[in-house]
Amino acid sequence: MNAARVPLSIACVLAACALSFGTAHAAPQGRVAFAEYEIAGPCTDFVLDAGVAGQTHVAGNLRVGESRRVTLPVPTTAGAPPLEPRVESGNESAGAAFRPAVRFLQWVERDPRLARRSPALRARPAPAVGARRVRAPVAVLALLAAAFLVGLALLRRTGLAAILALVAGGAAFALARRGLERDAPPVEVIDGLAGEGQWQRARAARDALTFPSEGPTFELATEPAHAPLRIEAEIEPGRPARVLVRGATLVATWSEPWPADALDPRANQLAPLAETWIRADGVWTDHGAWPAGAALGPAVPGSDPPGWLVAGLPQGLGLVVGRLATGAESEGAERTGESNGTTTFVRSTWP
Repeated sequence: MNAARVPLSIACVLAACALSFGTAHAAPQGRVAFAEYEIAGPCTDFVLDAGVAGQTHVAGNLRVGESRRVTLPVPTTAGAPPLEPRVESGNESAGAAFRPAVRFLQWVERDPRLARRSPALRARPAPAVGARRVRAPVAVLALLAAAFLVGLALLRRTGLAAILALVAGGAAFALARRGLERDAPPVEVIDGLAGEGQWQRARAARDALTFPSEGPTFELATEPAHAPLRIEAEIEPGRPARVLVRGATLVATWSEPWPADALDPRANQLAPLAETWIRADGVWTDHGAWPAGAALGPAVPGSDPPGWLVAGLPQGLGLVVGRLATGAESEGAERTGESNGTTTFVRSTWP
């Protein structure tokens, strides 16, 4: 009986090894994976449909006879290997002769630096991004003010006043829907460990986020974790794709090289900081601005660091956190993607 089980056990082990080998290339990559495609013209647009994970809408311009190999982002389900998406024509009314020929070639491996990140960096909490701020356009405010003044003049003529209220209310509603300004700039955090040259940058935003690169150098997480993604990409290189998920928080995380002593108390080798806080012996102290290349200044009367920035950090260690000055960035940073309006913070263990 035991002898009969030996071949069965060996077969099971070999099958498990084969399965592991076959799926190694398709390991979970967060909410986005990258695949290489060959595209033959004519082509203006097409869609990569990944089912419940979402879609990638690809735009470009290839003429008849032109072909190109491109790397495109594909939505994936959180915690699951990527699956080859279904290719759909962007223009369903076009004839078969005018639809692009899109052929899947292979999955593209992630940047190996992502796997080499310290577990302590991976455990750092994601940047906190607030809900969108909604502001009424000036035209709406001016209309309401004018209606109020005219309404005062028509106090004794209730019929006309009621008609005016209805007209002004309808016009204000129409203007508000067309002109509401929504502003929720991305928030970034550069995380480091004293003495280590491989740091981590995370970028968070609400509803929409530009990818930090055109290739698989980052991981993407969403909250809710399984929200379907809409990715907008282009065939022509030079512009990273953009992901849109209404009502969701999007966080892109990637590895970034910095000097091992980037925040040495004797010299700031990271970037100019507009605000700096130090935690020593469990107490936070405000040190104000910290210019690039300068030594850390003395403690000054000030405020505490933002609560979300220091929440969840390891206890019993010296820490430095700060906010980069507007437009500040070190020459050694791999700065790509969104920059306008982005607020960047830094936090690291303290030497």
